[in-house]
Amino acid sequence: MRLSLQGYFDLGASFGLGDTSQVANLVINDPCGGAELLDLKGTEIEQLWRRGARNKVNDPELHFGFQRTSSTLEESEEEFVRFKRELADCIEKQRSELFYLSIHPVGTVFVRLDLASGVPAKFVQGILQCYEWAAYEPEMSECLWREARKAVERTHALDEDHLWKISARRPVSMKTDEEKEGKRLKADWFTLLPSFMCIALCVDQDDDAEAIKRTLRDYKKIAEPIEFEYLGKLHFGWYSSLLEPSKLPAPAKTPEQALERMGRMVECIRIAIVFLGTCEALRNLFSNHGLLQMGGSVPMVRTDGSDDKPLEALNWRNLNHLRSLATAVTGRLNYYFVSAADEDQQFFKLWEQYAQIESRKRWILEQCELLYSVEVANAEEARKKREMKLNTTIFAFTALTVVSVVADAHHFFYLSFPEWANHLLIVAGAAGGLFMLLWLVWRFKIDRE
Repeated sequence: MRLSLQGYFDLGASFGLGDTSQVANLVINDPCGGAELLDLKGTEIEQLWRRGARNKVNDPELHFGFQRTSSTLEESEEEFVRFKRELADCIEKQRSELFYLSIHPVGTVFVRLDLASGVPAKFVQGILQCYEWAAYEPEMSECLWREARKAVERTHALDEDHLWKISARRPVSMKTDEEKEGKRLKADWFTLLPSFMCIALCVDQDDDAEAIKRTLRDYKKIAEPIEFEYLGKLHFGWYSSLLEPSKLPAPAKTPEQALERMGRMVECIRIAIVFLGTCEALRNLFSNHGLLQMGGSVPMVRTDGSDDKPLEALNWRNLNHLRSLATAVTGRLNYYFVSAADEDQQFFKLWEQYAQIESRKRWILEQCELLYSVEVANAEEARKKREMKLNTTIFAFTALTVVSVVADAHHFFYLSFPEWANHLLIVAGAAGGLFMLLWLVWRFKIDRE
C-alpha cells in the first residue's frame, strides 16, 4: 500500500495565455492541460516537509488514530508516548515515491506526495495527519508557493506577458507581514493550501482493501465503491479515498503494473482537484478586484520575500480580457467534457456533492460580469464628463466670439443707432456675458462633483 497526499493552491497569477489562440488551444484540448511539472523528490523542500511532519508528532491537537489497549490512565499515557516515538521513527525512515508540483497556466498548482509501501496499519492515520498539517505551516506553505513562482519565472518571459500582470492576485487567506511593537511578524500562510485528499493505493499483492480502508480517517463516510471495468474499484470519500486494482484478467505482479492499471482512476481524481483549484484561483482574482472597486487595498508579495506595490484596479479593457478568460475556462470545467464513461461520471457526481463546482462557476461569472459592468459604467461616465468639458469649452469660445462680433458691430454702427438702442445693446451684452459666466461656474461645479 502506498499513501498519497494530493491538494492544490493558487499561484497568484495566470501566464502563457496572452492571446485568443492560446486560450482556445487550452480550452479545446484540455482545461487541465498545458501544465509544467516541477519534480521536488529528493530536494531540500522534501526534507523540510519530512522534518515538519516529524515535529507534528508532538502537536497536542492531533490524535493520530491512536487506540489505547491499557486499562489504566497511567499505562495509556506511557503507551501513547511509545506510539508517538515509534510514529516519529516511521516518518523519519519512510521514503517517498513521488513529490511534484503541476503548475497550470490558469494559476492552479496541483501538489502530490506519494509515500512508499511499508507504513504499518496503526500509523496510517498518524503519518498522513503529520504530513498534512506540516504542509499548512507558514514555512512549508511559503516554500511551495515561492518554488512554483520561481519555476514559472525561469521558463517564461513574464515581463512581456500581459496576462501575468493583469491577473495578479493575492490568495484570500495569504496575509502580509505585520508590525507589532516594532517587530515584524511573519505572514500567515495557513490556508494557502486549503486541504489535502488522502488516498490509499493498493499496489502490493497482499493488500487487503477492506482492512486498509478501516485504517483511514473518516472511513465510515467512504461511499460504496465505483467499479471501473477491468481497472479496479474507487472507494471515494471527501477526505479519504482508496483505490484497488482489478485482479482480472490477472493480478498485477508489481506496484508499477498496479499503478498503471489504476491510472485512469488516479487521473479522474487529479482532474477533479484541478477543477476545484481553478475555481479557487478565479475566485481569488475577482474577489481581489471586487475589493478594489469598493475602495479596499490588496497588498502583494514578491518571491524574494519583499513586499510588492499594492494591486491596482483594472480598466474595462483589461477586465474584459479577464472576463473572456474566465468565461472560456469555466465553460470547459464540465465533467462531461472529460469523459462520457459511466464510472467516470459516477465519481464526478459524488465529487460534485462536496465540491459544488457548478455553484462556484456561477459566482465567478456573475462577479466578473458585475465588475465589468461597473467599470464600463465608470468609463462611460468619465467619457460623458470629457465630452461635457469639450462642449463647455466650445460654447465658451463661441460665446466670446459672438460677444466680440457684437462689440465690433456696435462700434461700427454706433453713430447710426439712437442713444436708447445703444444703451439697450450694452445692457443685453452685459446680461449675456453674466449668464455665460454663471453657466460656466455651474458647469465647473458639476464637473468637480
